[in-house]
Amino acid sequence: MSTIDQAQGKIKKLYERFGASSVQIPKQLQSVEWAYIAIEFLAAASVLDKKEPHFTKPRLQLTEHAIECAMKACITSVAKKPPNTHDLVRLYREIEKLGSV
Repeated sequence: MSTIDQAQGKIKKLYERFGASSVQIPKQLQSVEWAYIAIEFLAAASVLDKKEPHFTKPRLQLTEHAIECAMKACITSVAKKPPNTHDLVRLYREIEKLGSV
């Protein structure tokens, strides 16, 4: 049994001990988490831009992921679960439906 499997087993036992099958993080708190992740990816893209300005594609990928996380923060801010996708157009349409655009 791997270390991660052992850790998962211990966590499962803790949930069972306290009568919870899983712990749900409130959607609004998830929104803050998504926003923080977006900021981290933007910071990483900025560092890459300053140190290695010729790494255009990796910098753009980090920026795109930051945008995705910011969009998911927007969706979760209204207590809705974001779709499990990396498609920015789909995320935009979801935000548009929520009236946030």
